[in-house]
Amino acid sequence: VRTFFGLHPNVVALGLTSFFTDISTEMLVPVLPLFITATLGASVASLGLIEGIAECTASVLRLVSGRVSDAFGHRKPLLVAGYGLSGVCKACMALAATWPVMLGMRFGDRVGKALRTPPRDALLADSSADADLGRAFGVHRAMDTFGAALGPLVSWWLLARWSALGTEGYRRVFLISAIPSALAV
Repeated sequence: VRTFFGLHPNVVALGLTSFFTDISTEMLVPVLPLFITATLGASVASLGLIEGIAECTASVLRLVSGRVSDAFGHRKPLLVAGYGLSGVCKACMALAATWPVMLGMRFGDRVGKALRTPPRDALLADSSADADLGRAFGVHRAMDTFGAALGPLVSWWLLARWSALGTEGYRRVFLISAIPSALAV
């Protein structure tokens, strides 16, 4: 198997995938609370409900996804489905007119995260020699974290250019977040 800097190509590919996914995801972090409360007119309690359900979903469904990944034996279909579902849901957030619709999109986004995380970690482990597991996971986490750091900066940069649009700029950020998400898939 050809390696890139001593790493299996799957490790590099999954690192890049996480990099682009985290740019997309973290672009929305500073925008979501303002969009849900200011644009959609939802209460802070509704915002808490949306985020609580979304994160609980991501945590609980990982148990199921891990078992399915192990039973199925093929990791890539779950990865593609998970990354794809998250990307579609993030882009569709731009169309949300009510907070329950946003709840559905956040739920779908986090279902995608739950689908992809266990098979991704298993594929990282499957693609690395025991002696290289720490390095493989370290490289992956570094790329993921770098994407997470860039995401809010991209969002800030975009919103600074669209300040005249007011809350409509938030919808544009959702749509633009689909670009790195599509690159990840």
